[in-house]
Amino acid sequence: MKNLIRRLRPFRLAITIITVGLLLEMAFNGLVPLSLRYLIDSIIGGGNSGKMEALLVFLAVGAIAASAMGFARDRAWVGMQAAWLAGLRQEMFDHMQVLSIGFFQSGRGGGVLSNFSNDIATVENAASMAIPWGLLPGFECIFSSVLLFAMDWRLWLAAMLLWPWTILAPRLFTASAAAANGARHEREAALLAELQENLTVQPVVKAFGLETRRIASFARLNRAWAAGAARAGMANSMVERSTTTGILLIQVGVLGLGAWMAGQHRITIGTLVSFQALLLLLSNNLLYVMQYMPSLIQARGAMSRIEELLAIAPQIEENAAAIEVPADIGAIEFREVVFGYSEERPILHGVSLSIPAGASAAFVGGSGSGKSTMLNLLMRFYDPDSGSIRAGGRDIRDYSLASWRRRLGAVFQESLLFNQPLLDNIRMARPEARDEEIHEAARDAEIHSFIEALPEGYAMHAGERGGRLSGGQRQRVSIARAILRNPAVLVLDEATSALDPGTESAINATLARLAAGRTSIAVTHRLAGAAAADIIFVFDGGHVVESGSHAELLARGGHYASLWQKQQGFEVSDDGSSATVRPDRLARIPLLSALATACLAEIAPLFRSETFRKGDDIVVEGDASGSFYIVVRGRVEVLRGDTRMAVLEDGDYFGEIALLMGTPRTATVRALTVSTCIALDKEAFDTFLARSPWLKGELLQVANERLRKTAAGA
Repeated sequence: MKNLIRRLRPFRLAITIITVGLLLEMAFNGLVPLSLRYLIDSIIGGGNSGKMEALLVFLAVGAIAASAMGFARDRAWVGMQAAWLAGLRQEMFDHMQVLSIGFFQSGRGGGVLSNFSNDIATVENAASMAIPWGLLPGFECIFSSVLLFAMDWRLWLAAMLLWPWTILAPRLFTASAAAANGARHEREAALLAELQENLTVQPVVKAFGLETRRIASFARLNRAWAAGAARAGMANSMVERSTTTGILLIQVGVLGLGAWMAGQHRITIGTLVSFQALLLLLSNNLLYVMQYMPSLIQARGAMSRIEELLAIAPQIEENAAAIEVPADIGAIEFREVVFGYSEERPILHGVSLSIPAGASAAFVGGSGSGKSTMLNLLMRFYDPDSGSIRAGGRDIRDYSLASWRRRLGAVFQESLLFNQPLLDNIRMARPEARDEEIHEAARDAEIHSFIEALPEGYAMHAGERGGRLSGGQRQRVSIARAILRNPAVLVLDEATSALDPGTESAINATLARLAAGRTSIAVTHRLAGAAAADIIFVFDGGHVVESGSHAELLARGGHYASLWQKQQGFEVSDDGSSATVRPDRLARIPLLSALATACLAEIAPLFRSETFRKGDDIVVEGDASGSFYIVVRGRVEVLRGDTRMAVLEDGDYFGEIALLMGTPRTATVRALTVSTCIALDKEAFDTFLARSPWLKGELLQVANERLRKTAAGA
């Protein structure tokens, strides 16, 4: 109620007009049945027919006044309702813009969509019914009760049984109705989440013929929603029905009592008729109110969910004394930074490092090592649990969020564009930028000539998520957007890892040129893109285990050198559609390391190339497929059930035991990005082993030893 009152304060004038209109209409509706007693007892029964005209004129004037005020009331109400709902939507949207990135990564998309669609629609429906089904009948119930008491207190006592019945009877079903409506909302949210996912994975659906499976999945959720909607509808109906039955019985009882009193001359005929008319008005109004109750119950639940969304506090809070970032931010330092996305699972463990001003730095390491988390902290998507990040000699939390982020230019792995003209997509980095400055940024990103050649030029809409452009074109538009800001720090989060080798090489060259003279920090799992950095920080298990230049790290022969060697030994076509492996690379795979070079040279051509789209299943748990896969480019996840067991990247492999022994797959492997793999089929490998039977015994011995160590480690 406090939140409702707060939101209604700007509408004081409209509320005054609505209230006056309600009171006038209430008075007229109550006086019409009351006039029946005067008409029957005084005019008809008393022979005062001359007063008939005066009564009719009085009622006609009252009807015109009530209708005119009702029109003004309706106009004020619909205007207030529209403005209030628009304000509520805007408040929700505004609040979402200040929520931290963690909220949007929590998988609550279906729930938020339901807040904006179903919940707002439920509140709007209740608001549109509020006057004719709630406020006006409610006022008339009170006014009618007062008039009934004034006519005859004895009949009034019997009639007042209506009130406790209409209030108490529905309470028997209100709780179950609220629960049923809440369950229906949850099913609606699940249905919307399924729809949202289906819209984004249509290429996979079409490519793999998944239409039937997706239809079956949606149908299952739709049936669950229908069952829940039926239960909610029945529960809402019971709230209404429990009231109606009692009201009808009470009306019959009061009519019988009134007729007996009129027969005993304890009340006049006019009083009986007028009392019954008012009782009927009271009964109907109570029915309206009770029929409105289910809508009110649903609206209460909807507003509760909306308030829950509005009550979510941002994880990143602005310092009340925040200052602007200085022109020279100098070196960027991480000092003993500790952070975890949850208290149970820390990601970074006391990380300290320094990046000199104007230097190019790269964060590399395996999946889950903490490198991307470092960028999330630098961009203040999250704040450290302890420790600090410093720039310009101060903790970056001392700076206002807006001024700090204005000094950063970010290019992400997924080049997110809005379905707006390309000119506006680039201008978003600096809204006040002139067209000439946008064109210059596009030239720097080497996309200006392409845009100029388009029929619509810079006015062309990018399409949903930039779908009218290729991956490389989208990324160059994203680079232009970042460069337009003229950032002090260029932040690159796997900026080229989703591109084919030819496009990746060209964009890396562009980024290297644009990074000159400014600090650049790149996160990448593909070490070829990090080799040119001034300083490379190698992450493992949330720690910086090595740092230095590419040459220095290779010379040390440590963790970086091992990662580098893992990614070498492959030849990939410029479009990324095919790859081959060298025999010396196969020799670094434990299962094959015992084979002679000549054997490996025979095996290498047996590998075939496969390219998987994001979301594709490479192997499925329980399948009997015996192929051995090496990830040449991309990232894949290993799932056991719904649990992620590992993430594999360039140079990682899986399925070597299945290759040799033909055992069913113990996990599902799914592509997280567009991924190029090479695969060795069991049939081809068995044909090779058939020429050298002695090799199979040696390889089985290696495989059994690996299985024994794996079991011991588990």
